[in-house]
Amino acid sequence: MRAFISYSSTDRALARRIAEMLRTRGFDIWIDEGELGPGDSLASSIASAIGQINLFVVILTKYSVSSKWVKFELEQALNRMVGGEVKIAPLRFDDSEVPEYLKGQTWGDVRTDEDLVRHLNHTVRQLGVRIPMPPELIKERFEARTPVRYGLRLVPSQEFREDGFLGPEERRYVFIGDYAEQCGRSLRQILSNLWMGDAFEQVSNANLAWTAVIFEIGDLNRQRLGLMPATWKAIFRILSSKNRLGMFSPSPEERKRLGPRGRDYYEGDQEYWFDRITSRKAYEIEGKGKVSPYEMLKTHFGYDDNCFDLTGGTGIAADIDGRETLHSLFSNETRTPSRLFLVNNAAIAYINCRVQELGHVDDGLVLV
Repeated sequence: MRAFISYSSTDRALARRIAEMLRTRGFDIWIDEGELGPGDSLASSIASAIGQINLFVVILTKYSVSSKWVKFELEQALNRMVGGEVKIAPLRFDDSEVPEYLKGQTWGDVRTDEDLVRHLNHTVRQLGVRIPMPPELIKERFEARTPVRYGLRLVPSQEFREDGFLGPEERRYVFIGDYAEQCGRSLRQILSNLWMGDAFEQVSNANLAWTAVIFEIGDLNRQRLGLMPATWKAIFRILSSKNRLGMFSPSPEERKRLGPRGRDYYEGDQEYWFDRITSRKAYEIEGKGKVSPYEMLKTHFGYDDNCFDLTGGTGIAADIDGRETLHSLFSNETRTPSRLFLVNNAAIAYINCRVQELGHVDDGLVLV
């Protein structure tokens, strides 16, 4: 899916915000970040871009309604709309008059965050984007190894700090979910899907308030975060890599079995790697001395003992066919199969992220 955002340069902050919201919903975005000036080449490039989109978003403000370039872009989009090739979504942010040529369109008054999210979600659903994402599509993404574009990390609100980390400071790695797979779901569902507070990130009180950290995983962040699927093979690699934890040296046989770079960490030999990790008598952890494999996994990864029975280290936090699993601290409903990933416990200030307060499980707030 491709979208074009039409706006006045004065409203660039609004345009960037909408662009991020659409990207997290799977859209590729055409958004001009430079100053628009006259010229046939610019007009041609705009017309070409609009000729390749599914969605045309126009930001209506007192600045844009008088913009000649916004009017030009709208004319291009309206021509394509006649043939049913593009959907136009006018978003009104103030009391400016809706242009006459848009009054026949369904436009949204989006002066509050809630109204903006609701209108955008309604718009993308009309284009076939399913929010929340159904289990069968998540299964397809798992089998196709679809890259995660935006990560989701849940942090107890009492522990969240903008100058802090994604997890407890002593943690080396943390679990994250795929934001696209959890968007539109309630806090209760997300906690259950990702086993937060149950198998991962043990908490003593189910009635905590939670904060969602949503962050972009581009090429730069992918390297900085050390993104890997949450599988036993990947964890073995992290434990044995000198550039990561380096807690032991793999045998020649294990190096061969890990395979060359570009490794498939989802290979179906997860039980082998689990046995290799847990068969060690002890691991040496700085400040703790020798600890059991289970204590090591809890210290560095946030695993609790009972999660070994839950995930099987396959990289997905529920049986892939959606069968009911063990009872969660937060919900006894069947979980939605949801992919799990591991990332370095990064400083929040160094990743491109936004946060959303989700409150308590009984508040019924939805991830947007």
